[in-house]
Amino acid sequence: MLRINFLAVFLTTLAWCIVSREFALPAQKPASLEFVAVPIDGEPFSGRLVKIESPWRFSLLNSERKTIGGLDLVSLARKDQPQISGVSGSQVLLANGDRIRATAHHATQELLRVNSELLGDLEIPLERVQAIVLNAPPERAVRDKLLAGLMSSQHKADVIVLANGDELKGTFLGLDDNSIRLDGSQGVVEINRNGVRAVALSSDLISFPPPKELYAKVFLADGSELALLDGRLDGSNFRGRAAFEREITLPLEQLVAVEFRNGRLTYLSDLDHSEYRHT
Repeated sequence: MLRINFLAVFLTTLAWCIVSREFALPAQKPASLEFVAVPIDGEPFSGRLVKIESPWRFSLLNSERKTIGGLDLVSLARKDQPQISGVSGSQVLLANGDRIRATAHHATQELLRVNSELLGDLEIPLERVQAIVLNAPPERAVRDKLLAGLMSSQHKADVIVLANGDELKGTFLGLDDNSIRLDGSQGVVEINRNGVRAVALSSDLISFPPPKELYAKVFLADGSELALLDGRLDGSNFRGRAAFEREITLPLEQLVAVEFRNGRLTYLSDLDHSEYRHT
């Protein structure tokens, strides 16, 4: 009887292995880490990114090795164009246009501490921050309107935007995982952060001078956008120095694209207009 049971188990296991092998899903092809370099002069070229030297010199390897500096580049982008996550949920908006997908855990009147799934723990000087989005609306149109308003508005005082659309004005004192403290017309109050959409900080207290030298705008797979003063390749990781004065590290596979500013190329959006007419 035991021999028969053993044989039955063996045959069942063998049959399962055959079926599993027959119907197994094909292995996922690993994402290509080839990049396409678009120079200001000449034709685009692609290859495996093998080196980044400061300040912004890239080496790509294909049939031959090519090196080009950021001054001569329009952009550098992943060849396979991975899917970029839409920036939703908790995020931090900086005064220079950066946006970081991260959750704010603690803040004083000088420093904001956040955690990014991609970048880890970050400390950002509060004078660099324009707004902290705690609970973005799930509807895209409403969320986009909120983000556009936060990035374009000028506030004399700090503003707490509540989930019901109301606003509280005063002086932002800080936040933690449970509440936000505001010194307003009714004195110091603590507001449950679950009922807050965003904190918009006073534009009068923002200090974020733009870089004068060549820098890069990097686009990440989680939807974050960051201005970096320099960058380098460290094994399979990309490291850089952010404009908000902190070092960042991320897997190279999460880097989607790099665009350059203050180089030979000037974007029309960066120019002051000489004349404006609205019809």
